[in-house]
Amino acid sequence: MARLADLKQENDYVRTTLLSWIRDLINKYHIDGIRIDTVPEVPKWFWSQFAQASGVYTVGEVFDGGMSYVGGYVGSLDACLNYPFFFWIRDTLFNQKDMYNIRNYYTEWGKNLDSSKLQYMANFCDNHDNARTLSWAGNWEDKKKHHRTCHVMAMTSVGIPIVYYGAEQYFAGGNDPQNREILWRNLDRNSDLYKDLGKINAARKRFQIWNQPQV
Repeated sequence: MARLADLKQENDYVRTTLLSWIRDLINKYHIDGIRIDTVPEVPKWFWSQFAQASGVYTVGEVFDGGMSYVGGYVGSLDACLNYPFFFWIRDTLFNQKDMYNIRNYYTEWGKNLDSSKLQYMANFCDNHDNARTLSWAGNWEDKKKHHRTCHVMAMTSVGIPIVYYGAEQYFAGGNDPQNREILWRNLDRNSDLYKDLGKINAARKRFQIWNQPQV
């Protein structure tokens, strides 16, 4: 951890101040959803109160590939970053696992999380905490194909997709801070993935996929 000063949520003053702060922040800036970092560092009971006080969609970071462990935080918050998806899909595509691995992914989630909650999990292929998929060793063209497939699956699988900036530009930075490249000097709106993700997102809106049965 970053060795920051900790707060004692059990203290009534601390707890009520934090709850009041998030309530005021949401109301002042009309925020419709919040991402919460390092969720396991704070008791679950507090996150339940925090989420209720916010009154908006809450998604927490639980940096772990274990479905039962990650799923254990769903309920205290609306959802978590879907690290199990992240690890399973990268393992399937980049380590050339059998595609039945994807079927097994959904089977295992079904054992650990109710389907009505799975639809709120946040699917992603890249983020600021991990080396970008395109930085991995291997043939560049093969990596691009896997990278595209990963993002298409994140956009079309059960859950809420998150696209880390630069993925659509085929950024290939390694571990932090190399994976936080400058975008404004390298924005290519003609990138094939930029266009494809735009089309998929438009289709999601057109068919209101969030209102469709999630199976």
